[in-house]
Amino acid sequence: MNPTDNQGGENTSFQFKDSLMNCLKAKRDLEAAISNIIQAEQEIKANSHEVKFQIHSCISRHMECLRSREVCLLEQIDLVQQLKEESLQQQIQQLYWLLGQFNCLIHQLEHPQSNLSTSQITACLERLKNLALKPEESPTLNFEADVPSLRQAITSFGAIKTP
Repeated sequence: MNPTDNQGGENTSFQFKDSLMNCLKAKRDLEAAISNIIQAEQEIKANSHEVKFQIHSCISRHMECLRSREVCLLEQIDLVQQLKEESLQQQIQQLYWLLGQFNCLIHQLEHPQSNLSTSQITACLERLKNLALKPEESPTLNFEADVPSLRQAITSFGAIKTP
């Protein structure tokens, strides 16, 4: 046997073992990478589910706030309407009372047999001067909202962040 043949065999054997070790290491590295990627994929699904829950929860709370604000505004308009109507009813009552007084005066003036003093006529005319003959309350009710800024706030609310 030639000594160089034996060395070549050892070299080949060494190269074979080295190649086998490199391949086994590459295989382990690939399997670990695949495992890490599968784990990352599972974590993305879990994190995605959690973030969706957070978004839903946050938006739902704010929708509840908007609904609560709506109820509050509707109650306010009911109160304003009630107060305006009560004020107008008082005004109507005063005008009806004075109208009744004038109806009596007119009837007495048309039928002169009754005893009518000029002081009664003067007093009714003075009351008429002191009363508002136009509605004391405006029938106008308005709702003001800054829709563009609300829309902007809604459309720019929240952001998805990834490192």
